Amino acid sequence: MKYIEIKAPAKINIGLRILSKRSDGYHNLHTLFYPVYDLYDEIIIERRNEFEFYADKEELNSEDNLIVRAAELLADYSRKKIGAKIVLKKKYRWEPDSAAAALTPRLF
Repeated sequence: MKYIEIKAPAKINIGLRILSKRSDGYHNLHTLFYPVYDLYDEIIIERRNEFEFYADKEELNSEDNLIVRAAELLADYSRKKIGAKIVLKKKYRWEPDSAAAALTPRLF
């Protein structure tokens, strides 16, 4: 089975400026991050017929997980089924950029 392993590093927010509030309640931001490569979560992605998501921390196995939400948005936007099993191995308690790392275009 073909798979890839990704390290999603932690990041420190060096600067944050709120530009404006959007109609959906979120804000447009200008931000600058610095990655911390020694602190990361591991993500393993395998090709599958259906989308599956598993996390090693039970509280992260929900439809509210950013990886699951990002996969759903990508499927809706592209009008294509996401055929992958994504496994998240949490290494630390802060929120990494796991959603972006998990949906890397290398697999899709």
